[in-house]
Amino acid sequence: MKEQSRQVLAFYQKLEEKREDFEQVMKKETLEFIQSLLKEKGLILREIKEINQSLIKEREEILKEIKATGNKIIEELQKKVFQTLESFSESIKSKISETQKAIEEYKKEKLEEIDKKIYRMIIDVAKKVLGKAIDISTHEKLVIEALEKAKKENVL
Repeated sequence: MKEQSRQVLAFYQKLEEKREDFEQVMKKETLEFIQSLLKEKGLILREIKEINQSLIKEREEILKEIKATGNKIIEELQKKVFQTLESFSESIKSKISETQKAIEEYKKEKLEEIDKKIYRMIIDVAKKVLGKAIDISTHEKLVIEALEKAKKENVL
């Protein structure tokens, strides 16, 4: 029995040694595993940082492209608005010019009508005042002088 006790004791000692060896190996393996995880974590964090910086650069490039495109669109719209305004302005100028010509023509016609009416009135007055008719050249001369005098005095 002593021998059995010794064998059991030896068995427990070996078992204790194996357990301690196993604990050592487990601690070592666990430590190595944790260190490899920390290393991986560092690599992953570095990759995330690089991806983040890359995304920031891409975002800035996209914003630059959007701004450039927006500016081009604005310039094109400004050109089109300017062209439209120019066309509209030319159209208005043309219509104003046509209207001024029509007004001048109308004014000329009305002045001619007034001249004819005045000429008839002068003939009628001359007939009544003189009691007779005068020849056409004298009559024209008198009418022209009267019209010129009336124009100078701003009667017409």
